[in-house]
Amino acid sequence: MEKKKFGRKLLVGVLASAISLVGGTSAFAYDGFADSVRTAHPLNGPVGGISSLIQGSDDVDWYSWTNTGPTVYITATLQSPTGKNYDLHVAMMTNGINPTSIGAATDHGVGGADTFATAVIHSGTIYYQVRGQKGSDYDYNVPYTLNITN
Repeated sequence: MEKKKFGRKLLVGVLASAISLVGGTSAFAYDGFADSVRTAHPLNGPVGGISSLIQGSDDVDWYSWTNTGPTVYITATLQSPTGKNYDLHVAMMTNGINPTSIGAATDHGVGGADTFATAVIHSGTIYYQVRGQKGSDYDYNVPYTLNITN
């Protein structure tokens, strides 16, 4: 493993540990992590914060959550790193076959927090995709934060 990549992974591990101490979780980002709907990182429910990195112009991170209770209204908020503009796209699967895009969060620009709210029915699965808005919107060192609340 290159020394540079080891340092980035160490930073992500240290950040993850710090975040977990205050109630958040980390996705332990690395290139190839949760890069598609089929490999989405499953969440156990609404969470106080997921912290991860977008590591290149073509890197995306996917997260999923399946509602096992009654219909619930949930809100996802993506906080972009300072100086970067990340986008939050949302898809939902209610038929058990394929997820369908249901939209994107309103873009609040560079360093902003984008928010998307929707209802999720019993047994429905919601998917969140985080990606840079343009080719230069990524950062090897500064994570984004995704909060999901109900």
